[in-house]
This record gives sequence, structure tokens and C-alpha cells, in this order.
Amino acid sequence: MRKYWVDSLTKMAEPILNDFLGEKHNMPRENVEEGKNVCYLEALGRIICGMAPWLEVKLPEGEEKELQRKFIDLSRRALANATNPNHPLYVNFTEHNQNLVDTAFLAQGLLRAPNALWHGLDDDVKNNIVKCMKMTRRIRPYYNNWICFSAIIEMFFHYIGEDDFDDTRVDYVIRTHEYHWYKGDGFYGDGESLAFNYYNSFVIQPILMDIFRIDKTKQWDRYKDGFLERASVCAHHLESVIMPDGTFPVVGRSSCYRYGAFHLLAQAMLYEDKTFSAGAVRAAMEAVIKKVQSAPDMYDENGFLTLGVYGHQPHMAEWYLNSGSAYFCSTVFLPLGLSPDADFWTEKDGDWTQKKIWQQ
Repeated sequence: MRKYWVDSLTKMAEPILNDFLGEKHNMPRENVEEGKNVCYLEALGRIICGMAPWLEVKLPEGEEKELQRKFIDLSRRALANATNPNHPLYVNFTEHNQNLVDTAFLAQGLLRAPNALWHGLDDDVKNNIVKCMKMTRRIRPYYNNWICFSAIIEMFFHYIGEDDFDDTRVDYVIRTHEYHWYKGDGFYGDGESLAFNYYNSFVIQPILMDIFRIDKTKQWDRYKDGFLERASVCAHHLESVIMPDGTFPVVGRSSCYRYGAFHLLAQAMLYEDKTFSAGAVRAAMEAVIKKVQSAPDMYDENGFLTLGVYGHQPHMAEWYLNSGSAYFCSTVFLPLGLSPDADFWTEKDGDWTQKKIWQQ
């Protein structure tokens, strides 16, 4: 079963990483506004965000270990080219406000694989990445989930020891969610209002969890338990919407992130939340992955993701989504960051909530 997850992730990642190794991009630009190249950073930042825990995990020698080495190398080379101003595939990190979003996903990915990625990079590459990320400080986040993006970028600077780490951006996110945006039952508002969508799972709670995970200052420790408890409650809600056949409610915006809707649940498994039955959640998540991937046109003829929920459904994409956006779905594979002998991989398949309810 783990091999199926690894094969699914690497199938998704390889075309994107290879796309940053040549002289020009081959990734399609579906739903991309003319003259805007944000899709390339979107694809790279998001695939790194989802793949990072697998790159970081210690594996025994064997086929999966060899594959991991290959993708660590591909990822490092792609990062080097994307942030090198003298390379033809250099990404302009301030071309559009959207760059703040995907710089944040890239930062989150680097924080999830510090040894495999960050510490394995040459100093020149590290300096280029820091320069590129600091450029995004000039982008003012919208007063909604976007404030989380500024915060996780600053936490990356905090992790690598940058002297100008701006803890006020992090403090603002924590206090705002603690005192103003919590709506109850594990959900925060996307801004002041509660939105009926998956953004608590896409962005808000996974970033908040990672902030507390890597905080070396401990200045926000008094908030930590409450935030982690709410995240667990919200993750249980996500598990409860997976139907016996692997379908799930498609509601709210950004539905083309496909099974990225379960980012928070995947993260709860990565951090081994003991309030779940690991075997049941694995079975539920795998049912979702298999259902979504059963659509024959999820990928184009060159192996790039298409826009849609179940196959190619470009009419489902909002104006701000493009070919690169779809790679957010890689976040469902976070449990690959667990050792193969972890409970998530060794427990027998169990029945998840909806399967228990609807089976005869």
C-alpha cells in the first residue's frame, strides 16, 4: 500500500521538477492570465510542500530509498535554478501578489525537510532562496488566510537564524486567530467570517501547527495546546466526510486542489495524532486518492496535472487557479514522512466513520 502512495506522489512530482532543469518550461499554462508566470512558482512551491516529509524520512536501503535520493537531487536542482537570477527559469518572486502564497508553501516545504533540502544546498543557493523570499515582504497580505503566508515565511527565517526575523507577523497571526477569528468546533474564520470551504485544511490550521512545531523562542507556548486541540477536532471533521467509496463533498472555492482538501488530516497523521485509528484513516485517505485518480484525464499526455476535481474539469477553476495551482493536491501524501514501520503503515485497514455508518 505504501508503494502505491509513493508511486502516486512521484508520478505527480517528476514532470514538475524536471520542468525546472532545462532552458524553458514545458508545463501547460491553463487558465493563466497573459503575461503572468506565477504558475511556475505555484507548481514548484506546492509540490515541495507536499513531498517534503517523504524526502526527509529515514528509510532502509532499497528501492524506495533509491527513489528518495533521486527526488532529493531533483528538488535541490530545481530550487537552485528557480532562485538563480542568471538562470533562464528564474522565478520573479514579486511579479504578482500570488507569489506570496507560493513562497509560503515553499517555505513550509523547506521547514518540513530541513535536512534533505535546506541543509543539503550550497551556500549560494541558500542565499538566493533567502533573497527571493525576502522580496515578498513588500506584498501586503489580504485580511484573511493570507496573513498565515507572511507568518510561515517569517518562521522559515526564524528557523535558519536570520537576524531580521519579524516575529510581529507571527504574533499577529496567532493573536488574531486566538482572539478574533475562532468560530468554534475546530474552525476559524477565513478572516472575520466563517467560509464554507476547506481553507481551514488547505492553509490555516496546517500553517498554525507548523508555527508551533518549529518555534524555538517558545514565546507562544501558552497558546499551543489550544491550537493543537482545535486542529485535531477539525481533522476529525475531515475524516468524517469521506464516503465509503472515497468521494467527499465538493464545496467552496479552490475545489481543483482535489484531495488537497485533506491537507490537515494528512498532517495530523504525519504528527501521529493518537486520537485517530491510524489504519482506518489510512484506508479512508487511500480510498479518496484512488477515487480521484481513477479519472483517466487527471493528467495530460505529458504527465502534467489538469485542472479539475475528477479529471479535467476546467470549468471548476476560479480565475486565480491555473495549471500550477493543481499541485497543491500533493499535500495528501504527507504521511509518507512517517517511517514504514509506523502505525499508519502497519495497522490493518479499518472502517472509517462513513463506512461504519453505511455498510450493511
